[in-house]
Amino acid sequence: MTRKFMAIVLIQVVLLAGIIGYRQYWVSTGGKVMLKTVPVDPWNMFRGDYMTLSYDISRFNLTRLNVREEYRRNDKVFALLQKQADGTYEYSAIAKTAPQSGMFIQGRVTNVFDESHWEVSATGDAGTTRKFDLQWSSGAKVGEKVLFCTHRNGQTDLLRYTEKYAPQCGKDDEAFSGSITGSREIKEKMLFAEYGIEDYFVEEGRGSVDALAKQNQTGRDEGSAPHKQEGAQLAQNGGGQGRLHVEVALRKNGKALISKIFIDGKEVK
Repeated sequence: MTRKFMAIVLIQVVLLAGIIGYRQYWVSTGGKVMLKTVPVDPWNMFRGDYMTLSYDISRFNLTRLNVREEYRRNDKVFALLQKQADGTYEYSAIAKTAPQSGMFIQGRVTNVFDESHWEVSATGDAGTTRKFDLQWSSGAKVGEKVLFCTHRNGQTDLLRYTEKYAPQCGKDDEAFSGSITGSREIKEKMLFAEYGIEDYFVEEGRGSVDALAKQNQTGRDEGSAPHKQEGAQLAQNGGGQGRLHVEVALRKNGKALISKIFIDGKEVK
């Protein structure tokens, strides 16, 4: 009985060591790319010893990409990656099969749906006509006076004037006041994907992710080669408090594994 038990334990230890060794080999030999998370405050994503991540490359506008292929939930999807001026990678195209060249990441389709947004045109007091893209319709009609507030993240809100209310934009918003001259609904097909890198766990005994991030924020960790300089560049271009970037290692088949996490250009150890 003792020998059988020891054999079972030994097999488990060997399997665990093999998994750890394989992951380390993957990280050390895989092609490295830096990915942006969606533009939200990452501090709200920290929960104990892990955080949930969502990426810019997780959302595809199939209409604008002129994709004709039909995708269904759980289908494989390959995103061809292109390096940007700030050192991060964004998708340039998607496909159902692995590209023959270039950097790409393999994922799984989680949802495909139709999404509506509205193109609204308005003429200002000085006679200037502009068009705005809105995520939802406010029910404003042609000829009605409105105020457009464009935020720093590019999203535009439409506020309506009434007899008793004169809307105002925030101090950091771009404001445009005018009368609506036209409005049309635009429907586009969207696709969401996951890549197996949506959860990040901290090694047991290292403390919570939140504690590590706060320590990182104080400047105790000055980053590490070879991404220290690139991380500083990302901090300048990413903008905002707590901008988070993720370095992933890619296998030849496009499978990804998180290798490093950066907040404001500093690696979270």
